[in-house]
Amino acid sequence: MVPPTEPLPPSGKTEWEIRMARKRSRTAVLKRQREVKKSEKQALKREKREIRKDAPEQELVATREDLAGYGFPIDESEEGETSDSTPAE
Repeated sequence: MVPPTEPLPPSGKTEWEIRMARKRSRTAVLKRQREVKKSEKQALKREKREIRKDAPEQELVATREDLAGYGFPIDESEEGETSDSTPAE
């Protein structure tokens, strides 16, 4: 698009300049929205990290119910055994 060669209207901006300004501002708005979204995500991560620090230590070993919830098969025959016990012969 080529800028017009006619004299400027009293407002000081031509239709071409107004259209170009809208494009820039739309881009700036989208950029600002991305920045806000990114900063909100970072703030949420910080809050979660602080909550984890302040929370009492939880058990880090998965229970049988946890494993079953993730779809791992659970053998009922292993219910009384531990991983370091050896079978009695």
